[in-house]
Amino acid sequence: MALVSADKIIGIRMKLKVIEFIKDLGFGGAEKIVTDICMFLDKSKFEPVVVVMFDRPDTYNSELLTNNGVRIIPIYKKTDKITYLFNELGGKKFFISWKLKQIIKSEKPDVIHAHLYMLPFLSSVSTQLNGIRLFYTCHGEPSRYFSGKHEKDGCIAKKLIDQHHMRIIGLNREMVDFINKKFNVNNSIMIRNAIDFKRFEISEDRDDLRAQFGFKKNDFVVGNVGRFNEIKNHKFLIEIFKNLHKKNTNARLLLIGNGVTFEDTKKQTLKLGLSDYVVFAGRRTDIPQMLACMDVFCFPSKSEGLGIALVEAQKMNLRIVMSDRVPEDVVLTDKVCILSLDDSIDKWANAILSDTSNISPQGNLDDWDLNREITRLEMIYKNNS
Repeated sequence: MALVSADKIIGIRMKLKVIEFIKDLGFGGAEKIVTDICMFLDKSKFEPVVVVMFDRPDTYNSELLTNNGVRIIPIYKKTDKITYLFNELGGKKFFISWKLKQIIKSEKPDVIHAHLYMLPFLSSVSTQLNGIRLFYTCHGEPSRYFSGKHEKDGCIAKKLIDQHHMRIIGLNREMVDFINKKFNVNNSIMIRNAIDFKRFEISEDRDDLRAQFGFKKNDFVVGNVGRFNEIKNHKFLIEIFKNLHKKNTNARLLLIGNGVTFEDTKKQTLKLGLSDYVVFAGRRTDIPQMLACMDVFCFPSKSEGLGIALVEAQKMNLRIVMSDRVPEDVVLTDKVCILSLDDSIDKWANAILSDTSNISPQGNLDDWDLNREITRLEMIYKNNS
């Protein structure tokens, strides 16, 4: 049997093993954060492992992590209708807890960082968590994650805080203040949903990028990046664009993303006679290039924990017209106009066409460099302080 050098043993022991725990590695913002954490952690000091409920090996995030040597451990090795049915009937209560205990026993993590609605499963393996540093990131409005139909999750969070000193991470100061007050703590953490600045240093010609969608030089391109669901408010965005196109017939709309309301939104554009002026680009991984095609970024969301797409858009120096349901922490340039969803569609269209801003920067764009935030997270994982 080959002998392992003492230096190698010491090197392995010096690494902290971190489990990132999330439902899957699909295309959402939380999934992107988990991927970024695993990609950017210092691999000489940390060994990231992703534990997912459902295996989705064909997604961009899964492929990226696998190709870069990050292990992904699925609780369910198949993702099909039978798996989902089993999960709903009994898997949540019995199988997941058993499987998670096996993973913790085998991996012996120093840190477990949970995301989205994974807290109940951590609670079910509470006896296995002694000595493990626990963190949970709230990726949306805390009132939505811990109240109403998720009131039970708030009780579970309190239990994990009291019994295992779990710390909660918020994406902005308002979230952190709410969490501290709700759970009567003062140690919640703000970690910005930051971006890799290097990705936004693109070399492609803007006209060439626009031409792939049939946009001409004098076209006025309004864009949006986000998952198609009710919260992102695409229906309202299409109504705004209808008004806008009447004012400027060179206006075009570029929509990046997919989701449950994708087909309904396409039907809406067809019904309104806008199909020739709206581009549905689907899911894309070349977001900087997509943003370079736009003149204005419109973001009429009904609710946002942060709105990372807005940070990306500002990094590309775009003008922003966004709803007042988005935290003002994300205002990082002097090119932002905030409107109420109760404001008229005409007012939204006029704001998109104008160069006016109605709010000054609330933060520094340089603070949203992913490398800086990962360094902070490393210190928190290491010292829990």
